[in-house]
Amino acid sequence: MKNMVLAFISSIYTLNGMAASNPYIDPYLEKKAEYHEQLKKGCKQQKSKSVEDLFSCYKNIRKRIDNEIPDRGTDAYCKNKYNRKSKQDTQKLIVKLRALRDNARSSIHVSERVKGEVFEEDFDFEVLWLRKNILKEELMMYDDRGF
Repeated sequence: MKNMVLAFISSIYTLNGMAASNPYIDPYLEKKAEYHEQLKKGCKQQKSKSVEDLFSCYKNIRKRIDNEIPDRGTDAYCKNKYNRKSKQDTQKLIVKLRALRDNARSSIHVSERVKGEVFEEDFDFEVLWLRKNILKEELMMYDDRGF
């Protein structure tokens, strides 16, 4: 029994090592992160430096940035970026997104996130969004990963 547990644990580590180890960095999200850092500096330079004021400033900045520059893998991003795609372009784009997904890390690495990183789940959502909204495919409940 002990050997089975050890074999199971070692197989998990082996499978985890087979996953993409290098993050996929998107220049779009890198720019967003840089813009966020610039705005955060403004919060630190305010006259009132109470924790509540600083937190409120950061919260307002986050809302503003998310409205202006939505994250990859969100409905807002997909609507802005993909809404006017033709069905032919969409099919080509899905192939490209699936290839990018294969090289991206899982969000299990979120604590190690690099500035501008896109996770495989973000690509999954974008593929799903394209299939549902552009290609008008009827997707089943088990087909939620977009593949």
